[in-house]
Amino acid sequence: DTLEWMVANLSVTYYNDGTAIGASDVFVYDSDASNIPAYGRLYSWNAVASGRLCPMGWRVPSKEEWMNLLEGNETSALRVPEPAWVGHANNQSGLSIKAGGLTDGVGNFSGKGALGYYWTGTASGGNNASSIGFTPGTGNPLIEENYDQTYGMSVRCVR
Repeated sequence: DTLEWMVANLSVTYYNDGTAIGASDVFVYDSDASNIPAYGRLYSWNAVASGRLCPMGWRVPSKEEWMNLLEGNETSALRVPEPAWVGHANNQSGLSIKAGGLTDGVGNFSGKGALGYYWTGTASGGNNASSIGFTPGTGNPLIEENYDQTYGMSVRCVR
């Protein structure tokens, strides 16, 4: 089966059942709305694990699905050139991975324009969940399994 991937970071403030996403589960980088068009919003694992974050018919891809996508693509073909990614990104895939950074969930933000962190739909034990991190100049993105579930990261959906 071939998955259809969203080509933009998720930016919803309501779950697919119409319930508002709580303030501790959705973030805007630096609380600056001008970041939303380019980077979308950041979400906690709680929002991801709800199963209601993506539009109806869509879902957050598992760690395995991210790995399968990466096996078939050069990471440069997945990323949009950001200032830190110039010379390392061409976006030939059209997936448009963005460097939306992350938040620790308590008001500290880092990495916008340089690092792209995406939740997978896979928990990794305790209060942690799996994410994928895109960094400039690296051949393979890092699958990081020890991010606290309160952190806010970008989300892509598949169907």
